Amino acid sequence: FNLFDKVLILVEGRTVYFGSPGAALQHYSSLSLQCPRDESPPDFFMRCVATDAGEDADRQQAKQNVETLLQALPPLDTPDMPKKFDPKVESLKGSGVVALLTLVRREFLIRRRSKILFKAAIARTLFMAILLGLLYWQLPNDQASWQSVLGVLNMIMINTFMTSGFGLTQELPHSFRPAFREARAGMYSISAWFWSKTLGDLPVDVIGPIIGSSLIFAMTGVGKTAESYFLFVMWACATSVIGNTWGYLASAAGGRAEYAFAIFLLSVFPFMIFNGYMMTTEEIPIYFRWIEYVGPFKPIFVELNVAIWRTRTFDCPAQGACPFRSGEDVLRLRGMDEADHVYNYSIIIGLYLVGCRLLAWAIVALRWRLGASNVARTGTKWPAGPAAKVHADAADEVAHSNVESP
Repeated sequence: FNLFDKVLILVEGRTVYFGSPGAALQHYSSLSLQCPRDESPPDFFMRCVATDAGEDADRQQAKQNVETLLQALPPLDTPDMPKKFDPKVESLKGSGVVALLTLVRREFLIRRRSKILFKAAIARTLFMAILLGLLYWQLPNDQASWQSVLGVLNMIMINTFMTSGFGLTQELPHSFRPAFREARAGMYSISAWFWSKTLGDLPVDVIGPIIGSSLIFAMTGVGKTAESYFLFVMWACATSVIGNTWGYLASAAGGRAEYAFAIFLLSVFPFMIFNGYMMTTEEIPIYFRWIEYVGPFKPIFVELNVAIWRTRTFDCPAQGACPFRSGEDVLRLRGMDEADHVYNYSIIIGLYLVGCRLLAWAIVALRWRLGASNVARTGTKWPAGPAAKVHADAADEVAHSNVESP
């Protein structure tokens, strides 16, 4: 560290120190920021300004440290930039369509450049598909196979949902703060940002399930016709998109990654229990049945079962009972023989693919509006210069329920 000629410490694009390594400790000490003897200076410098790491108390202390460091900076004489346009007549903000298309292009560029992340997602999909395919390799048509078929359908539904939504709760909350700032600066609307993120996620949420479900379908032999294959893949893709929607909703409601993570798990597990695999509707206590009817898993699980079981038949043993002769017998046993397809499609498409996505968008827009109104109400009282940025961040933190900065 001491071999560097100069050290530049930035916090969210703002300079909090620029100078020699040897003078850094002295500068921090002059501001009552003493480096412990058992901690290296670089680690100490970063810990002092780590506004997005640690507990809440550590974050608040780091923000106070940033304010102290910014106020200690000498003023800089910067020339006034000439204005080439009249802000009352012209605007740097383009139309909503232009902003949306530009942001969509940016999202696709980010994903195209993140080749390692894309390869990791595909590798994870292939690993789980091959694992399930080998576990349920070429399911037979004997009387005991019906439980294995149900297991395949349940596993692909749960795995696809969790893969799509779980990681999003650890990524999306970190994007809120810069998006809110750029939207407040007039670069684009927060709605354009939200829908560009949604469109940017769509290819990954579809390509992965297509590959995974196709492998599982071929390796397990779970379906017997081209129609069942098409429906199997279609419902896998729908499950993935719903998982993504759930991740957006949990992230918007939680604001911070740890809260989004907790909301995602706590909200999804009750629906997993009553998804039609562990128990039938008749076995569920009547005071819990509403969970089954409003959840996303039961409609998808029913449609998957109908698509698969109507193409399967069973081999009867030479001696003994033969309770199952066709897939219709399994559907009847599980209470799925009279499936209400209109209701299932309404829940899947209307409530989750569309409704929950709109709800997530509304929550994000509300968070941004609360932050923008707070800044507009109190911004005129702040001093000019770096301190104004610190006060704006403090108001932004309160308005957005501790949304983390990246």
